[in-house]
Amino acid sequence: MNIDHAKYFLMLSNTQHIQKAAHLLGISSTAISHGVAKLEEELNVKLTAKSGRNIILTEKGIEFARRIQPILEQLEKVREGLGGEVLTSGLYKMAVTHNLFPFIQNKKIFETIQERADISLELQAKRSAEVVSMVADGSVDFGFCLSPMDHPSLERKLVHRGKLILCARKQHPVFKIRLHDSRIKLMNETDAIGIKASFGIENCESHPSFKKLKLSPNFRFVVDTYDLKLAILKQVNTWALIPDFYLEENKSWLQEIDLGDFTSTYTIEAIWNKNRSPLRLYKLVLDSVIESFRN
Repeated sequence: MNIDHAKYFLMLSNTQHIQKAAHLLGISSTAISHGVAKLEEELNVKLTAKSGRNIILTEKGIEFARRIQPILEQLEKVREGLGGEVLTSGLYKMAVTHNLFPFIQNKKIFETIQERADISLELQAKRSAEVVSMVADGSVDFGFCLSPMDHPSLERKLVHRGKLILCARKQHPVFKIRLHDSRIKLMNETDAIGIKASFGIENCESHPSFKKLKLSPNFRFVVDTYDLKLAILKQVNTWALIPDFYLEENKSWLQEIDLGDFTSTYTIEAIWNKNRSPLRLYKLVLDSVIESFRN
């Protein structure tokens, strides 16, 4: 049984209103409905019924609430006794910015899951904006994002800070030019690839260094993932701003465009909903990811 789902049900039994329960828990009403539905499916009983805009408990629901409340209270005491972290059973959901997982993975994550027969992990690859939104509304338990923006419902921890680098394929004519101003002129005249801006992710193409260098990108291509950037870069003479780890992985055909004083950074951050109880699995995964970057 998923402990969070039981908590959702108890809050719903207290408020008898899905939106109120969701507001108090800091998650979406959809997450409440989904959690209660999963409980009913697992228990094979109907726990709630609608009464106008409110939710009332069935007889089975009243009995379940009565029995589960002391169990959850005892679990909370155990959590406090262990320093506020409990590795509970059930399905955990983790979302990661597209293409980021190969760079944050660590075998300890998978070993932790395999060591516990009562735990399973669902992984989803999304845009950073989607990861932020899903963690905020409770659709997933935690996530790892490339340069996420702030959200009032989220806690975040820096995992890694790196450089954004101007790159093009090695055949690009810009590498035949040595003079700085001439390189800038050519880049302004040729096509560039931009990242589609959206809520939840910083638009790294709007960087102050562009103005400083008098660089005005002509974004003929706009994409929503870095793998699409790389696919275009490899085929035609365009240029783009990409995280340094992509350059390291594609050095056989990709090259940095050196403009001297150009500086830009990105972050990889762990995010989780600050309104939900901390779970030890979050910390185990986070520690594994941080360790993989240190090595």
